[in-house]
Amino acid sequence: LQIRNGIERAEIAEEIKEAVKSAHSNAGGGAYAVRSSATAEDLPHASFAGQQDTYLNIKGIEAILKHISKCWASLFTERAVIYRIQNGFDHRKVQLSVVIQQMVFSEASGILFTADPITSNRKVTSIDASFALGEALVSGTVSADNYKVREGAIVQKTISDKKTAVYSLESGGTEAREVEAGCRKKQTLSDEQIIQLEKLGRRIEAHFGFPQDIEWCLADGEFFFVQSRPVTTLFPLPKQSDGKLRVYMSVGHQQMMTEPINPLGISFFGLISDYELTIAGGRLFIDLTHDLASAIGRKIVLGTMGKNDPLMYSAISKF
Repeated sequence: LQIRNGIERAEIAEEIKEAVKSAHSNAGGGAYAVRSSATAEDLPHASFAGQQDTYLNIKGIEAILKHISKCWASLFTERAVIYRIQNGFDHRKVQLSVVIQQMVFSEASGILFTADPITSNRKVTSIDASFALGEALVSGTVSADNYKVREGAIVQKTISDKKTAVYSLESGGTEAREVEAGCRKKQTLSDEQIIQLEKLGRRIEAHFGFPQDIEWCLADGEFFFVQSRPVTTLFPLPKQSDGKLRVYMSVGHQQMMTEPINPLGISFFGLISDYELTIAGGRLFIDLTHDLASAIGRKIVLGTMGKNDPLMYSAISKF
């Protein structure tokens, strides 16, 4: 708290003030989102999503400068400090900048994952959607609708009871309001909008070349994307030469070795194995696709697996 208070009371450097004032003047004023962006965010093993603060619907140059200081200070919120300790980051080596974006007064907003965060299925897009601004969703104060889309078709819809929504105030800032009872279970996005959003999400994924966690909003019938970051929770895929769907079995799990294998162990297994082994995430995998494609091979694989690994047998036997 003392660190945050000290940062908020400190005078912003004059050159920064002038740069912000010039950009604000050139943009013609209006309302803005003042967002934090730290150097330790969006890493492969730690996303830091939501650890620092963001402020919406900020109006006027003095208010923007004040909230820049508040964003800087949020590098030392209790949750951000604890997160860094848990993930082994040095507090003195993490830096934070501030992104200022023109405000979008959305009628709906949410988060889009181009790979299902629950199943890790990269073929399924998962969309969370709620009314008005996205602040209620990211803060956890509202249960959002969830839509699952696979190859342009909606495969699952969960319509939630959306009791609250966050709206912009005319004077600046935001407030949470109760949603009218008759609208709470209304589908946030139409089916056509869901399909359109999924296609746009896939285009963003193609641009970055990696599954994306995307923040979006809808205003006047048009989608806006305010942030896109890599999905950091997905297990890495083995390298594939043909791009087709394949079935892999973990070598380590067959030996009751669930942790990553060190390089010497990987080399040793490669020498003694009759199979061509694939490496992913520090683990070794056998490609069972060819064996499972034939009646005899499938019988042998499942017969062996049923004796020594019932869980893997249960999963593979469904294919």
